[in-house]
Amino acid sequence: MVCRVVVLVSGTGTLLQSLLESGAEPGAGFQVVAVGSERADAFGLERAERAGVPSFVVPMLADRAEWDRRLTAAVAQCRALGAEIVDVDLPHSKYGIACYYILAPAEASANLAR
Repeated sequence: MVCRVVVLVSGTGTLLQSLLESGAEPGAGFQVVAVGSERADAFGLERAERAGVPSFVVPMLADRAEWDRRLTAAVAQCRALGAEIVDVDLPHSKYGIACYYILAPAEASANLAR
């Protein structure tokens, strides 16, 4: 069974590109079926277009609860593309920023060393 995935991007979409390429490999087990963003100018949307993947934009609102409702409705429309909406639990997400501040300088140093 192939898992059909909706990806949300906020910028350049480098992770999206990796998912698009990995999902195209035989036996990947998943396929990106839609891409969404809160920014119409996010380069990740262009990556989706180049790959032939439908995209949508839900602009950020001052009222976060209303934005959440609109985003949820937009993602729910992806069911027509075969996506299954599944809640996930990310118990370690509280460590995300700390990890970022460790990994980002290391990545920058590695890139500068080339």
